[in-house]
Amino acid sequence: MALTNLMQALAGLGLFLFAMAQLENAARTLLAGRAAGWLQQAAGTPVKGVLLGVAVTALMQSSSLVGLLVLALVTVRVLALRHAMGIMLGANLGTTMTGWLVTVLGFKLSLGEAGLPLAGLGGLLAIA
Repeated sequence: MALTNLMQALAGLGLFLFAMAQLENAARTLLAGRAAGWLQQAAGTPVKGVLLGVAVTALMQSSSLVGLLVLALVTVRVLALRHAMGIMLGANLGTTMTGWLVTVLGFKLSLGEAGLPLAGLGGLLAIA
């Protein structure tokens, strides 16, 4: 039993490290040149970095994913550490604000009626 758990933990760690390496390679390839400059400009000041972190977290609904992406961008030197700190603070603030919105609004907001039209709109935008 303990050996099985250890093997599963090692497999999970190996898969995570492989995925991070793939993410770093993709970030290095995709964000060379202009995109790197845009990203550095978008997070150029601490306030801009926090706002960018909040916005990206609101769009992705995952501060963990934002953290992994920022880590990959810092690793491949697309993003400076000082810019990354502001984005991470914004990601944590975005997650906190999401929790507060759910608390205030509750689950009264039903996206069921909007789901089909939004899916259709997304499909149209994907092929356009």
